[in-house]
Amino acid sequence: MSVYEARATRSGAWWSVEISGAGPYPIFTQGRTLEDAEFMARDAVAGVRNVDASTVAISLTVPGAGDSVAAVAAARRERERERAAYQEQEVLARASADRVAQGISQRDAARLLGLSHQRVHQLLHRNADRKAA
Repeated sequence: MSVYEARATRSGAWWSVEISGAGPYPIFTQGRTLEDAEFMARDAVAGVRNVDASTVAISLTVPGAGDSVAAVAAARRERERERAAYQEQEVLARASADRVAQGISQRDAARLLGLSHQRVHQLLHRNADRKAA
């Protein structure tokens, strides 16, 4: 699959699209929405290259939107890291409590879980504090 770079800029009620690299000259098309603009760009490139549109991919960028899009992507990655860290702590707390409930010492539970015995102690007290609340 061939990927072509395209830039979309707002022009009234339309997105004006310029595709480079598909031929000796840039290709221009337009669409009402970004989805429509990308479809039209793919179709235009396929027509110029005389290939099936399913073999064409468009990398559509909107000049000036990069910083905002990058900030959103970074925030989403951070949220996922925080969510994963929280989930890991929840699993560790449950596993620690389960091991100790089976009569295993905190030190042995720590060794089984790859934690320090101090961390197991913290996790157990965090669980106890939550239950008391």
